[in-house]
Amino acid sequence: SVAVLDKFTPEHLDNLNSEEFQKMPSEDVSKLFVNVDIASIDPRDMAQLIPDGWDLDLQTGEFIAPIGAKITPRNLSTPANMPAIPDMHSGIGVGGAGTPLLESATDSLEEEDLTDFILSQDDNGILNVTGTGDSAGKVYTFIPDADNVIQVDTEEIPIGLDVGAGGFYTVTTPEGQQFKVIPAPKDPVILAETTGSKINLGKRGDVLMQPSNRTRSSEAYEVMIFDPFIESMPDDLCIEIFPGEFECDDTDLRKRSRAKTRKIQYPDGTAQTVKPTVLSPDVFIAEALKFEGVEQIVYKADGTFAVLYQGKPYFVLPNFTVQNERVSKEVAPSIVPNGDGSIKYSIAIETETNTRSSESYEILIFDPFMEAAPDDLCIEILPGEFECDF
Repeated sequence: SVAVLDKFTPEHLDNLNSEEFQKMPSEDVSKLFVNVDIASIDPRDMAQLIPDGWDLDLQTGEFIAPIGAKITPRNLSTPANMPAIPDMHSGIGVGGAGTPLLESATDSLEEEDLTDFILSQDDNGILNVTGTGDSAGKVYTFIPDADNVIQVDTEEIPIGLDVGAGGFYTVTTPEGQQFKVIPAPKDPVILAETTGSKINLGKRGDVLMQPSNRTRSSEAYEVMIFDPFIESMPDDLCIEIFPGEFECDDTDLRKRSRAKTRKIQYPDGTAQTVKPTVLSPDVFIAEALKFEGVEQIVYKADGTFAVLYQGKPYFVLPNFTVQNERVSKEVAPSIVPNGDGSIKYSIAIETETNTRSSESYEILIFDPFMEAAPDDLCIEILPGEFECDF
């Protein structure tokens, strides 16, 4: 654990089997490096542990992993309702030494001539992108993806900002570290206070909201993904359906989805558009890939999924309705096609134990709709092999 790594001394490092350590996956090697205490361990104490192909600066502690290697960043200590989030004030080096990721990401924005935007990270781990000058008034909020920091070749992949698979923004730093940023609510604490809900933010931006003091049942759940843009709340098109949550008749934003757009309004008058999604998109993808004929599935930044099934592209479109059932034990996640184009996705979550019974799990049940996507999204590059612009 990180708590143990922080207590390591040079003597602990000497007792590691360096030959076996160097064979470990790159994410485990880097996890040790970034989480030791730089006040207790000098980068030179690490020299015998460096695998072939890694470059460690013995003066600064900064390291460069081999091209394609997955890297574990130094993470923040976040609340229990937040996922692991990289500490943007730390670098990719021994004990978090080296150029801070926040500084590197700022340099990446400069490569795109986006110097009007200032990056900052708050105590919850939310990455704020705030406009100045000609961009004054524009604010976006994200969480950096802790699971998918990759070392890339900057001669092949340009330094800067790009839009990757699913429409998520991807940052490539001058040091060659590449990571996604995922849309997030601007302040999870204020979100909970405003909506009267228990909030749990997933690592893919899926926000689980369990209302606790609304007029409807406290057992009603919602799962949504936030648009990163912080906007002013419109006065007309939206009707407040629950405290702080508005349903908006803005068909241009979500024509495909068979669901109205909603917005969350904060006490300062700002708002974020929210769209329905499912809990734990990674689990949904893993379950979907078990079906024969599913060749590819991509989670998108608007909460939907793009699927290549038997050579044809489809969209999976969640809605805001979430059913729930109480059970006494955890149940494995599952996807069941209903035969009418809809899908039943079930996943269990642990809840506070009911003192009057042994029931301590709830199954959340989602019923997203599956519809055909435009055929030109996918091109057959070889017989039976398709490339899709998801």
